[in-house]
Amino acid sequence: MRVGGEFFLDVAKIDGSSRTSILLLAGGVGINPLASMIFEINKILDLRNDANIKVGLLYSAKSEDELIFKVRLFDWY
Repeated sequence: MRVGGEFFLDVAKIDGSSRTSILLLAGGVGINPLASMIFEINKILDLRNDANIKVGLLYSAKSEDELIFKVRLFDWY
């Protein structure tokens, strides 16, 4: 687990030969950098049609109205 700082995940280097799980955690506006990662990972995995890679998101806010990217994230899920 890693909090803050720089983070880089090269999805192209995940070969899919073994099950890989990615869990992203965000609260409030902290979803901004993670949303771009989720949408990019999703695009790459759709192109590769790789069922061995799973991406999960735990995201919270004070109220449902404060959930940024709510519609796009629910569509992704």
